Amino acid sequence: MGDRIGNRRQEDEQRYLYFDRFPTTTFVLILSLLSLTLIDGVLTLRLLEEHFVEANPVMHALLQRGPVSFILGKYALTVFGLPFLLIFGRRQVFLPCLRVGHVLPAAVGLYLLLLSYQIRLIITF
Repeated sequence: MGDRIGNRRQEDEQRYLYFDRFPTTTFVLILSLLSLTLIDGVLTLRLLEEHFVEANPVMHALLQRGPVSFILGKYALTVFGLPFLLIFGRRQVFLPCLRVGHVLPAAVGLYLLLLSYQIRLIITF
């Protein structure tokens, strides 16, 4: 009986699950990423006032439409990417120890580094 349950679990882990319960930490990471995205947009607009330039061509195109389009576009790109991170979170990437689910905490960490850099630039100039 124990063998049968173990095999079933392995089969379940190999299938894509489209409905699942996620831990509270995942919810916190999602809210953090969305908040950091908005803060990044505001800080980027502030840096643009100081004559910095937007390096991302997609974001640069959105800037041409105005600051509201820029913020909403930045937010929308993040929101539309999140379901893929959640659905394919258990999928391996490159190495067995790396999974798509590791992207979310990594993105939050990278955003925190970016925001600290942007704040440093704003204080300096």
